[in-house]
Amino acid sequence: MPAGDHVLKWGGVRNPRSTAPTGIFNITIADAAGNAVAAGSIDTIQMTTPGSFKVLTIKQASTTVGANTDYLVTFTAEVPLNNNDQLVIDFPPEIGLPAGEGKFCETIAKNCASTV
Repeated sequence: MPAGDHVLKWGGVRNPRSTAPTGIFNITIADAAGNAVAAGSIDTIQMTTPGSFKVLTIKQASTTVGANTDYLVTFTAEVPLNNNDQLVIDFPPEIGLPAGEGKFCETIAKNCASTV
């Protein structure tokens, strides 16, 4: 290949699972004997958009105004959920959570099946 601009493309590569900056990319070209011919690095890249949910439903057991009831949240995540990730659900102010809170937060544990 002559010197100049080159573009390499890999398909099916999975982006990182968070919006935190990645580590450093190092790129090296070596000759047939393994001696470096060219080298460079790119500091980091960063994802800007969190993953989404393929399925997200929230259903209440009772539809009676003012009733105390259970809410069932169902979702299918497009990114893996790891131990110690935080599940946070912000409820609208019209929904009265126990203790008057407007947010549910739970640490995800291995093989977690949550019931609230």
